[in-house]
Amino acid sequence: MNKEVVFSKVVSKQKRKYYFDVKIAKNGSKYLVISEQVAGDTSDKNKRHRIMVFDDIFGEFVAAIDEIRVHMK
Repeated sequence: MNKEVVFSKVVSKQKRKYYFDVKIAKNGSKYLVISEQVAGDTSDKNKRHRIMVFDDIFGEFVAAIDEIRVHMK
């Protein structure tokens, strides 16, 4: 399953890294993969979590983030 990455961005702070990758699925639709990597005491204790947001719900996802941002200030 080779998925084409059309955009990538990394945000890091202390022991956490966030990866934002926009990919193209086999059917041509785009989707966002957000990965969080948390560094442990040793490299074998790193934890990684992932969510995928598909293009059919992306607008609602962004709207929710915008709404949440107001409460994070």
